[in-house]
This record gives sequence, structure tokens and C-alpha cells, in this order.
Amino acid sequence: AAGDWDGDSDLDLAVASRGANSVAILQNNGSGTFTNIQTISSLLNAAGLAVGDWDGDGDLDLASANQRGNNVGILVNQP
Repeated sequence: AAGDWDGDSDLDLAVASRGANSVAILQNNGSGTFTNIQTISSLLNAAGLAVGDWDGDGDLDLASANQRGNNVGILVNQP
């Protein structure tokens, strides 16, 4: 999933890893490269991500579809 999580107008990435049960947040360096700035663990079988302002505070959050549990987890952005 792509979104501007750091507010610099470059699209950053969130990448789900079902095997590692985690989501990595990759910051766009503005030069075509990315830096892993955060890995969020214990997301059981994160199979897909969606970007949106789920808590209505004006910044981007992530929703993670969890394949095994047939549910969705919300990752709230706390700048």
C-alpha cells in the first residue's frame, strides 16, 4: 500500500509479510530508494493492506486483512 506517512509529498510504502507476521513501513528517500523505518509485528497472516484515515484525525492509517482469522486489524498512525 502507498501513502505519504511522513508528510513530505513522496509516496511511502507499507508492505505486508504473511510469513513474518509483520508489516514494514518504508520511507521514500526521494531518490528512488526506500528505508525501512518501522516493522510492526504480530499481525497474524497479514494478507493485504488498505490506506485511509480510519480514525478521522486527518492522517493516514492502515487496515490489514488477516487471512487466517478472517478479520481486519487497524493500525492507527500516531505521529
